[in-house]
Amino acid sequence: MTRHQARRRPAAIPGSRLHREVDEAVRKLQDIGHDDERTLRLVNDSLHGALAYTAALGETCQIASAVAAVRDAESHLDGADPEQARAALLKALQCLTDAAKAATQRRTAPSPRLGPDDHGAAAASTHRRTAATPPG
Repeated sequence: MTRHQARRRPAAIPGSRLHREVDEAVRKLQDIGHDDERTLRLVNDSLHGALAYTAALGETCQIASAVAAVRDAESHLDGADPEQARAALLKALQCLTDAAKAATQRRTAPSPRLGPDDHGAAAASTHRRTAATPPG
């Protein structure tokens, strides 16, 4: 095993935690009324935490449309409008699903690699130039 193979880890799918929280929020909002303030608050808090986690990982720019939809949902939850919040979260789910598919396609696509001759030739020519240059 080469050192490049040993270091290689699968890339995380951007927004995976946000995707889980949005999916859970959609389920919770399915059958609640406008007067269920406690559930609205809990859903809003979990979405806010997931957005913070996404930002901490630096994934916000990779899933910007989903983040915008979740922020819209938060504002609807603050206004005690679970139907509009759920609609915004369904839009966010679609955006997150699309982002996950794109990330998976990028991960499975073959990447261009230098062959052993290409890398060796470049290293050898650099070494020859360095060795041929007199000091100072």
